[in-house]
Amino acid sequence: MNRRWAPTTRALILSFLVDRDGPDCALCHAEPTEPLEIDHLDPDGPNHAKNLRLLCKSCNLSRRRRRDRGILCGTTDQDAKQLSLTDIPTLSPTHLAKSALPYADGSPEMQASAWFEQNFRAWMGDQVPIPRSDAINGGAEAVGCSTETATRYLAKLTSIAGPLIQKQDAHGIPTIRRKQEERP
Repeated sequence: MNRRWAPTTRALILSFLVDRDGPDCALCHAEPTEPLEIDHLDPDGPNHAKNLRLLCKSCNLSRRRRRDRGILCGTTDQDAKQLSLTDIPTLSPTHLAKSALPYADGSPEMQASAWFEQNFRAWMGDQVPIPRSDAINGGAEAVGCSTETATRYLAKLTSIAGPLIQKQDAHGIPTIRRKQEERP
C-alpha cells in the first residue's frame, strides 16, 4: 500500500494528529528532538485517523525493525488495546467507495476529501442531536476542513440515503438527528 502523501496533505495530517494526540511520541511520550513521524497502528491498515499516530524516529524505527524480524504481525498487544477502545463506526457507502478508488494515489484534493470526510462522519456520529450551525462550524473545526466542505458533507449525511435528518426543534432551530430517532 502506498504510504506517500503530497506535502500539503502530510502537513494537514501532522497538524490534525498533533491537535488530537499532543506533540509527544505516542509510545515513549518523550518530547521529540526531531519531527515526529506518522505511524500506522496496523501496518497493513488504511490511511484512516483511527489507524494513525505520531512516533519519534527512535520508536518508529524500533517498531519497523521488530515488524521486519517477524515480531510484529499486524498489531501489537498495546495497539490492539488502543484499537478495541475506539468506537470504529460501520463503514459508510462513501468510505467503501473511497477505499475502492485510488484516493490515496490521487490529487491532493482527493486525498484531503478522503481524510476529512471520514473524520467528519465519525465526529458527527458522536454529536447528534446537534444544531445544524454547530454541526457545520464544530465539524469543520474538529476535523480541520472548511465550513463549505463541512456543509457539503452534512448535505450528504442528511440526504435521502444518509443516516441523518434535519428537523426544527421546539424553538425553531434546525437540528440534526439520526433518522431512526424520528417517530412517524
